[in-house]
Amino acid sequence: MIDDTPAVSREAHSLRDKVAGYRPTPLQASVAVTVLVTWKSFQLSYAALVGLAVKNHVESDLASNVPLVLEGLTIGAVIATAQFRIKSLAWGYASALFLLMSLTSVAGNVEFAREIGGGLVACVIHGGMPLVLLFSVHLTLLLWEKARSEVVATDVELAHIDDTRTGAADLVSVGVEEAVRPKLGVASSV
Repeated sequence: MIDDTPAVSREAHSLRDKVAGYRPTPLQASVAVTVLVTWKSFQLSYAALVGLAVKNHVESDLASNVPLVLEGLTIGAVIATAQFRIKSLAWGYASALFLLMSLTSVAGNVEFAREIGGGLVACVIHGGMPLVLLFSVHLTLLLWEKARSEVVATDVELAHIDDTRTGAADLVSVGVEEAVRPKLGVASSV
């Protein structure tokens, strides 16, 4: 029987099957959620920090730089802490920087909430946005590291299996008796 289905239709059907059967890994799902949550919390924090900058006499065309610097440096510092050996000088510097930038961002967001006449709830909501941004990036980095360490562990296991197989191949090529005798303390017959 001849398949007269156009190639484009077969490819589209195949792609649809792949998409329908796709199940993201925990890391992929976390990255997707992190991108969304980070973007939305950044938007809220960005608006608050721009508003605070304008109210505190930063020129309106420059006010948008304030949140970019604060939040950008915070995210960069979180990523940097994940790259350095824990308790090293570089790790300490990156950790201090991320803590300082996070506190500055939280303080700016809370001050904005106070300046617009918000109460405790407004302060918590505004102050929480930089923390949400920080935590979402940090959790994704933890999952990323877990996935990376699982890959390394799998590679080590595969290398061990290859070493074991190489040893078995040596036994076959040399002859079992010749390979075992030195280990048993028996002199070679050759």
